[in-house]
Amino acid sequence: MGEKQKIFIVLLILAVLISGIIYIRKRNSSVKIIPEVQIQEKEEAFEDEEIKGGSIFLSTDTPLIKVGSEATVSVNFGAYGKNIFGSDVILLFDPEYLSTDENMIEPGDFFTSIPRKTVDTDNGIIKITAIEGRDEVLTEEVSNAFSIRFRGLKPGSSVISFSFIKNETNTTTLVERGSSQNLLDEVQSETIDIEE
Repeated sequence: MGEKQKIFIVLLILAVLISGIIYIRKRNSSVKIIPEVQIQEKEEAFEDEEIKGGSIFLSTDTPLIKVGSEATVSVNFGAYGKNIFGSDVILLFDPEYLSTDENMIEPGDFFTSIPRKTVDTDNGIIKITAIEGRDEVLTEEVSNAFSIRFRGLKPGSSVISFSFIKNETNTTTLVERGSSQNLLDEVQSETIDIEE
């Protein structure tokens, strides 16, 4: 092996080593050490987040309907001591047993504007945004966001539920005025039974 080949191999090895050092330094520079005080503050914030106390639930006076008749499902909420500005709700239902459309969604007595009302009748998905809630601190009384009429299509049963997993999703929300925090902690579904 000639002298030029040896120099070339040494330079190649040197270039690989320098590239490796640069890569490791860049990777390590993105790792930040979090002081103990910051960790404690984040844990306290998470504890506060867990006790927000907002809930949204469904209710109906007619959990049993006949094919072709309708049941009205109310979307109600509570958030004691909080001032609610708006709410996003995504509801899921079985379109094989129930049907609804945008014209069957009616405002409740709390929000003054519902800028989004969409119904995916093929997949059984309802998306509603309600905003401009009454500017008041809520008491223990339940507030009505809106109601939805469902028509029975065939005998059977359909659960109407929320797209919501606590601390994992933000598709269904209860938004506090001022802070814009999602206060929603829990949801409750409803079942409609349909008979011939």
